[in-house]
Amino acid sequence: MDIADKILRLLRSYSPPGELENTISRPAVEESVRRAVASGDSLHFVLPAFPFKSPNSTDKARGLCADLERQFQKTTRLSIVSDGIVYNDLLNVPEETVWRYGSVLRRLARDRFPHISFVRLNQIVASGSPEPTTVEEYVQSAASIRKKLVADHIPTGFDVKEHLKRDTSALMTYRGYLKFLRTDLKYAEGRKGASKNTVKRMNSDVAKKMIIRGTAFSNAVMKAFPDSIRLSIHASVDERKLPIALFPGKHSFTTPWHASCAFCIDGTIKLATRATLSEDSRYQLVIRDGKPSHFQEISSLYQWKGVDINVTPIYPCGIIISPRSGMDQVSIQGIDMLKVKALAELNSPVVLRGFSTTLSKIDKDRSMTELDIFLKKGREMGPILPWKFGEILVVKDAGAETGGLNNVLSAEPMPFHFDGLFKTTKVAGPNGELKLVPQPPQFQLFRAVTPSPPDTGFTLISSSRLLFENLPSPLSVETLSGLTWCCQTTAFNATKLSNLDLVVSHPTLGTPCLRYHEPWGRDKTQFDPTIVEIENGPEELLNVIDELLYDSRICYRHSWRKGDWLVNDNVAMMHTRSGFVSGCTRELWRLHID
Repeated sequence: MDIADKILRLLRSYSPPGELENTISRPAVEESVRRAVASGDSLHFVLPAFPFKSPNSTDKARGLCADLERQFQKTTRLSIVSDGIVYNDLLNVPEETVWRYGSVLRRLARDRFPHISFVRLNQIVASGSPEPTTVEEYVQSAASIRKKLVADHIPTGFDVKEHLKRDTSALMTYRGYLKFLRTDLKYAEGRKGASKNTVKRMNSDVAKKMIIRGTAFSNAVMKAFPDSIRLSIHASVDERKLPIALFPGKHSFTTPWHASCAFCIDGTIKLATRATLSEDSRYQLVIRDGKPSHFQEISSLYQWKGVDINVTPIYPCGIIISPRSGMDQVSIQGIDMLKVKALAELNSPVVLRGFSTTLSKIDKDRSMTELDIFLKKGREMGPILPWKFGEILVVKDAGAETGGLNNVLSAEPMPFHFDGLFKTTKVAGPNGELKLVPQPPQFQLFRAVTPSPPDTGFTLISSSRLLFENLPSPLSVETLSGLTWCCQTTAFNATKLSNLDLVVSHPTLGTPCLRYHEPWGRDKTQFDPTIVEIENGPEELLNVIDELLYDSRICYRHSWRKGDWLVNDNVAMMHTRSGFVSGCTRELWRLHID
């Protein structure tokens, strides 16, 4: 499979699972990808989206770009052309609202998402016209921009009814419009007291006008970006477009401007209208910077004695917990580590950020150190499992001094793995024979003694649940269960292990978990390589698993800040480390806890 085919496979994987769109040939998309690969040009995507929040205020892909750049070393950019000004007057949304919504999104992209930029409609409809810099300029030009869009980009004699009969994608979009207009225009003028048939007819008229403008808008975008890869956030059989899902999981083509998001304690998300989630006693609204942000599942695990906390979801997995009173205002010593451990079982990793480890006078009188506090908090979680280095492993670059741990104490990237694979013991098999087996701990507790260098030295943590959810067809967790693998290395006393289950059950939750070590040949390390093979399945499965482990929909990349504590479930998650500059200050403390 060449690079273009691999890129296309990755792109298709961003369509919702099981959608028929994955079976449709899209020659225009394929041609754009192959042209960019052959010429060495960057990959440029264009996505018409993010108009405004639903006008019913009562009821109501960063990862893709990063994955393409990481896997294929291709500069990747996404231009979002906001279509808010195309439809807002039909939905009774003021121009000022569209401006404010777009301004916040643009600021978010500038601050956090370097791959993403926004394009205003005037830039593609009236090329060369000045960019509006104020809300007044935007409002003044909106009507003329809409008029010019339809005048210049709708074919002469266009008949929307005939268009809906001939174009399957347009009909799918029209039906989608009718569905959300029932909610969006529920309280619009003229609908109160009207019959159901009257409301249906009114919504149908609006939907057809939206189809006309949407057709003009699509033609304008195609003309402005003829060589770009056109993405769509709606179901489509149009061969020129590639449908993608904006939300993870089984949410199909749900759009963020038509839904509120609830984060469940197990890391899954629920999408529904704000009214639905507000009425659900399982969730509470979270306020950030004085504004509604999202909903969060209510749990006693978030109720910490003597401290109010902010719980921030991490994409794609895990949470960051910080004291609401501010950085370094709450001591780590008062934190209930059993609750932290319980949260980590449900949704790892759990990052504790902003908690103080300042020693009290009593601590100093007892000659306690920060290392003693680290050990104390670890023991509160459960028994600490020592190894050849003792209880605490100080993880930092030691150059060529391996300490018997292969490349762990180096600046090299490491393979994805679970801790304890090479901490082995012999157990009796069913026939009395002795077999070498790993002794993995269930939890890891880390603390960052120093910050990591910017943009390097990440700890990568991947979720078994998300990996299984994103397996390409026909693979499933059921097909992986029952498979075994073997590995060998000249490190760790020349360990050889065989008949290792690829999928194991979580010790407390009973959920399926991946147990694996990424193959790591001499081309990737100056230390001892690790050979990995599937014993009773296709060898190409290794490549599938390896690609998924690094996939942004599955893998969280943690950038360490000084003072961070991190608890990770070593059974439910796989982890590794990216490389960093040798000799720099990057020091972590690590405990294994059962």
